[in-house]
Amino acid sequence: MWFEGLSSYYGNQTRTNSNKVYGDGFRAAYEALQQYGLRNVLLHVKKTNFLPSVNSVVDGSKDSIKNALRPAK
Repeated sequence: MWFEGLSSYYGNQTRTNSNKVYGDGFRAAYEALQQYGLRNVLLHVKKTNFLPSVNSVVDGSKDSIKNALRPAK
């Protein structure tokens, strides 16, 4: 019970942090994770050193996800 309260507190602090790196970075990574899944996000970061753009996939089809995970030219 105590751990759940502490976990909830720190989770909320991270989600609402206004710091550019910790707050914005977390939110960008979380959005990419929700949209592409962990494996695809990790593969993209490994390949490009950047998070995939969450705005580049409109319909969620496999082809559009593949295109979104390609590095920008």
